[in-house]
This record gives sequence, C-alpha cells and structure tokens, in this order.
Amino acid sequence: MAVHLSEENGAILHLSDVEKNSKELNERGKDALKPPTAASKIEILCKTLAFLIVLCLFCIHLARVLREGSDNCPSMFRSGRWRGSFWQPHGCMLHSYISSELKTCLQNHPVAFVGDSRTRGLYYELVEAVSLNSVKDSRIAHTDLSYIDKSSNTSVSFYWQPEVNLSMKGVYDEWIKNPQESPHLIITGSGTWTIKNQGLDAVMNYGQNLTKVKSSMESLVAKKRNETQKPKLLKLKKSSPFPPPPVIIWIQQEPVVEGKLHPARKTITNEKIELFNSIVSEMFPKENSSITVMWTSFYAASKRPEATSDGLHYGESITTLELDLIFNYYCNQYLQVSDATCCMPSPRLTHLQRNTFAVFITCIVLFVIMFVCQHLWPAEPKGAAGVEPTTPGGRPSFSLRWVYSDRMYPVMKSLFKLGLIMFYFFLCDRTNLFFKEQKEYSHVAFVSVLIVFLLLGAWTWVPAQQMVVLNRDQTNEWKGWMQLVILLYHYTGASKVLPIYVFIRLLVASYLFLTGYGHFSYFWNKGDFGLYRFCQVMTRMNILVAVLCLVMGRPYQFYYFVPLVSFWFVVIYLFVAAWPRVTAAFVKDNYKHYLTMLIKFFLLFCGIRIIWSLPTLGQWIFSQWAIKELFIDENDSVREWWFRSWLDRYIALYGMVVALVYCTAKYFKFFEDNNKRILFSGPAAVVSLFFAVVALLIYTLQAITCSSKPSCNETHSFLSFIPITAFVLLRNIPGSLRSKFSRFYAWVGSFSLELFISQYHIWLAHDTKGILVLIPSQPFLNVVLSTFVFVCVSHEIHKVSGVLANALITKDIKTMMRRVLFFIFMLIIIWWHKTHHDPKPKLAG
Repeated sequence: MAVHLSEENGAILHLSDVEKNSKELNERGKDALKPPTAASKIEILCKTLAFLIVLCLFCIHLARVLREGSDNCPSMFRSGRWRGSFWQPHGCMLHSYISSELKTCLQNHPVAFVGDSRTRGLYYELVEAVSLNSVKDSRIAHTDLSYIDKSSNTSVSFYWQPEVNLSMKGVYDEWIKNPQESPHLIITGSGTWTIKNQGLDAVMNYGQNLTKVKSSMESLVAKKRNETQKPKLLKLKKSSPFPPPPVIIWIQQEPVVEGKLHPARKTITNEKIELFNSIVSEMFPKENSSITVMWTSFYAASKRPEATSDGLHYGESITTLELDLIFNYYCNQYLQVSDATCCMPSPRLTHLQRNTFAVFITCIVLFVIMFVCQHLWPAEPKGAAGVEPTTPGGRPSFSLRWVYSDRMYPVMKSLFKLGLIMFYFFLCDRTNLFFKEQKEYSHVAFVSVLIVFLLLGAWTWVPAQQMVVLNRDQTNEWKGWMQLVILLYHYTGASKVLPIYVFIRLLVASYLFLTGYGHFSYFWNKGDFGLYRFCQVMTRMNILVAVLCLVMGRPYQFYYFVPLVSFWFVVIYLFVAAWPRVTAAFVKDNYKHYLTMLIKFFLLFCGIRIIWSLPTLGQWIFSQWAIKELFIDENDSVREWWFRSWLDRYIALYGMVVALVYCTAKYFKFFEDNNKRILFSGPAAVVSLFFAVVALLIYTLQAITCSSKPSCNETHSFLSFIPITAFVLLRNIPGSLRSKFSRFYAWVGSFSLELFISQYHIWLAHDTKGILVLIPSQPFLNVVLSTFVFVCVSHEIHKVSGVLANALITKDIKTMMRRVLFFIFMLIIIWWHKTHHDPKPKLAG
C-alpha cells in the first residue's frame, strides 16, 4: 500500500542515503549480469510454480465453463452452504435486498405468489420489506391477498392454492386468456397439503396434476414471451436487463422438523417431501425448461431446524434467503448491484479496454519475435569484429541483434510479463471463470493470523544496516507489518468491527506521515527540484494504477490510496519548490531561512484548514474540468475523494514538520543516532518513553470506546499524530530497537504498493467486495494458493514496473518534455474515449 520510500522511489533519504543514491541509479541493471544468488533462485522457483498453478487452474475452470456454461444462476438455485449467519451460494456472491431496491426493481413488474401457507409466508415477507410495515395482524388464512403501492406502482399478489390440482391450473389458464394482466414474476410451490390430506394415491395424483399445471405454465410462458418479443423486433428496442417474462420459480418443499409438528400434521414426513420434490425435479429438468426450480431453500432449511417454531413454517432467516435468491436472479442485472456476482453477466469490453488489450497483444507478439531471434541468431561474440561468423556446419551466419537490442529487450520483456499479468487480472475480476464468494469475519481467525504475522516478524529479527532514526530498513519494516494488517482487514471484512476500523485508519495516516516525512527529507537534504525527480516519483507510484484503469475499466479514484499519496507528493513538491526555496544548504549559510520555512508551513496549514473546513469550496475546487477526472469516482462525484483526503488532511504536513525538526536537531547535534546507544539522555528518554506508552494506551482506550464511525473519524483527524509520534519514539529511542529490524516485514514493505493495488482484483474479488476462489469447497487450501499466487504476482509487478518506469523517465530535459507532452495528449484521448457504463437506476424512496 505504501509508496516505496527507497532511493529509487522518492524516499526517506538521510544524509548517508543521498550520497549513495546517484551511484546506485547509475549502476541500475548491472545486477542482471551477475550469476543468480540462492535468493533469486528461490524467487524464480516460486514464480514458476505460481505460473504453473494459475495455468492448471485456468484449464480446469475453463473446462468447467465449456461444460456447464458461465451462468452461475443455476448453481445459485441448486447448491450452497451456511457460513456463520449468512448463506453462501456455490461460487458467487449474493446481494441482500432492501426496501428501496425492491421498489425500484418491481416498479411496473407485478409479482404473484401461488401456493400454500408456506408460500403465503414469502408473500408477507416481501410485502413487509416493500412497505416497511408489519402485516402480521392482517393475515387471513385460506384466501387470496394483494398489496398495491400506487406511489411506486408496485403490485404483489397471493393466490391461495394449497394443492397442485385443477384449481391451480385455472389460475394459469386465466392468465393465458389475458396475458397483458399476467404477472412478470410468479413464485409458486405446494405439496404439504396433498401429503397431509390424501392417502396412498397422493404421489400419483400429485404427479398427474403437476403435469397438467406444467402444461398451463409452459403455454403462459410461450404466449407471454411471444407477445413481448414482437414490439421489440418492430421497434428494435434495446434488450431488457430483466429475464423475459413471465419468470416462474418453483420453490421445493422444505423439510419438516417432525418433533415440532402438530398432531394433525404428523402424516407429513421428510421421506414424502423428498419424494414430492423428486417428482418436481423430474417434471422440470434444468435443461430445456422454462420453469426454474429452487432447491436451495430445501438445503438451507435442512441445516437450520431451529428456524421453525411449529416444524412446518420457517422464520425470517429462511424466507429472507429465499426472497434474496429470487431477486438476485430477477433484479441484479437491472440494478447493477455492486456487491453481487450471482446472475450477473461479465461486463462488456469498452473501446478503451479493447485498444489496451490490442497494445498488450502486440507487445507480447513482438517480444516472442525478439526471443526467437535472440536464441536462433545470437549476437556476435566480443572480439569477433571483422570475422565472418559461421554456424557449426560451416555456413555463413548473420546476426539479428537490431531486433533485440540491449536497450529494448528488457523493456519488451517487461511489457510481455505485464501483458500476461493484466490478462490474469481481467480473468479473475471481470469474468465468471473463477468463483467469487462473500467475506466472512471471525475474531478467532483474525487474531490467529495476527499471531502468525507476529511470530514471522520476531523470527526474522536481525541487525539493521543503519542506526539512524527511521532508516530505510525500519521504514520498510513499518510499511510491511502495516500492509499485512491491512490485507488481513480487507480479506476478512473486519471493517464492521469499529476498533479495528479505527486502527486501520491510523495505519493509513501512518503511510501519509511517511510520505510527508520521506519526500520532504529528500528535497530538504538534496535540493533536487528537477523535472526528472518529479516524473520519476509520479511514474513509479502511478504506472500500475494507470494500466489497471485502462484494463479493468475503473476510474483513477477507485485505487484511492495512490491518488492520495500522489496528491500529497505534488503538494510537498510545490511547497518546497515554490519561492522562496529553502533547503539544508541554505540554512547552513543563514539561519534566518528557518523563519521563511516556518512561514511557508503556516501558510500551507491555513490553506489546508480553509479547503477542508468548507466542503462546498473543497468539492468545487476538485470538480474543475482540468483536474476533475483525477478526483471523481464511478458516479462522477468527488465526495469520496473529499472524505478520504479530509480524514488525514494534516498528517502529511505533520510528517514534513517532523522531518524538518529531525534534520535540524541532528545538524545542531542535539542527539547522535549513528550508534547503538540510547537516543536521548537518561531523564529525557524516560519522559519520552513514558509519554509514548501513555499516549498509545489512551488512544487504544478511545478506539475501543468510540461509539460510531463518524465520531471516530472526527477524532482521528486531529489526534492521529499522537500515536504515530509515540510509535516513532518507542521504536527509535532505545538503541537496541533502533539497530535491529524484521527482515520479513521489510521484505513485504519493499513492494507494499503493488500488494495493496493487486489485492483489488487477484486476491479479493468483484472490486474488493468479495474474495477470489480458485479452489472451491476447500477454504484453507484456497487461501494458501491464492495468497501464494497473489504475492508472487505482486512482487513481479514491482520489478516490471521499475524497469518500465526507468525506461520512461530520462534526465534529458528535451526528451522528457516531449514525453510529458505526449503523455498529456494520450490523457486527452483517453478522457475522450473514457469508460462509460450504463447508468444505474435511481432507487425509489
């Protein structure tokens, strides 16, 4: 998640770092000529294994899709399992519908329930959800019911048909006579009355009557759909996002809890219910049937016997699930719900996405040509100039080195890898090839994984290369363990736990603190305000996000953290580069320049205070045409950006102030941090450590006792600097802690930006709303394999994006200006052809 605060990326650079920086940049790429080390061999082995795992899983899932199709609606109605308090359909994410969504979906789409008292329970549940009023007092047994909301033009009806007989057939026959008055959605199902009231002939009568009812159902479907299609063909209307009407869903009978049944219902047994359900299943096979059969209610109820009080009728947990399944099937595509994948088709490719994939395919083909030429016609060996090379057979040879020059080959190789990775991203999160499931939070799982992270960090506790405050190893370590916690937070859906939410907000603030501290340290110590430096940092931070915006069809603000750190880097750059410029070299000659810097800090604070204290002004500034596309979300609103930037509006500034204080104190030798001794003298160290411990305890108590997210956010904006300062003091005052670091955490921190961005699509799923399932029905194995692939891909992206960023950025000012102008031109073209999505319907009140 963090911006890489290293020499190459715009980093926390101390005086010793600055001296090394230029040499390391000049020798970039020479490591490729060295023989591979043990670590690089392990890296190659892991990434090769990850590639083979993805390839095997791709083939397995592709075979499944070719065999069963990509539509996950049938599996949603046939299978699933309980995960804690919610039902998990097989391979997809289920949306829980609320009143406004139901009203919007059912507007001008009448619904009818046909069946017995169990079906009547679904009717009541839907009416209560739509009207937000309880209707239990008005329940009348053994009669037809109806509900009409004229304001939203919503109509729900119930037809009392407790048995499958000619009376039920007559309901469908009436609709056949008047297809215009027939409902768009019909939910039906009966069986328990037949079992209770009929003797040995129940099974035979049920099958015969169901055959007759089926004939009427199919006639209604054929007539209704035929009349619906004619106007569309004549007017060439756009296809409806709803399934073609009428949609008929037969709900299989749930099992009974025989120990709770009334004596009059003791003849209803689960054996008979299963027999009746099998008759329905044979009557309406999943292939070539216009009637959809829902088995899920049977399986869900069988695992929740406590959900029924009388042994026959199930409570809200089952009825709500049945309605959610029905409306996920009927409404998802129309409402474009953001947290569901059940019954949602893969999004259509935009022109921008097609063009992006065309570029990547071209790069892949070009690299393959380069690779073949390099191996079939290798370059002439050194010292062979003037001598005609020959093949082993004595025939003259020739070199195609111009095809694979030393300059272009690494770049094309990186584009080749990035292209394959982007195809994997797209397959994971923009197709139904792999499964996606809901997140599930568990205190035990969350704490257990945290303990594992802690043990790994302690196991890799080693001496650091530097002793200075917030040295490179230490900041990478800080970013690493924060990134691990944030990944766990996202994967488990822990945002519903308020104290954890508050702590994660603090971690995000810590990243922004490091952004302010690191970039200001670099500019202050080195005084490098050139275009090269600015473009280098911005490219390195944004190259992956820019590509993902094109490939995945998402706005820049979707990856909110990168816009956040990029914005504050631009602010820091403008702040230090603006006249009058003040750097460490300036204040050495005249200490009065400190006053100038303090005035600039005060003016920056005032600007931040004014912009983020007036929401209307702030949103107006970020909505201007020239910069609007950088700050709007998929709903063309800047509110999300304004909120996220408002949360931590002061912390980057605070990081800059701390950097100035540190550099100044070290210049005047108030302390010495190049050794393993304690940072301050005895009394000062004790007081500082005491303050740090007390501050962390108070902040933890505040996070636990905070009542709501809005109040927590308000407090966080002003107090987040206190625990951050406390952590820095605790980590750096004792020399024994400052001189060591966790190698595991630092390794994670070295590519934390790629980890944070990649998780959106190849570890989580459906734009972070769920989790990616590569191995269905094996949760632990799926977590292990998906995490292994995710980490390997993220690490490779880190290396590839570094190569591409270095190729794009040059110190030649004229060349760099041409590239910047070309980049701006491309942005204009992209904006002109930007991704357009069908607007979501406005929810009813």
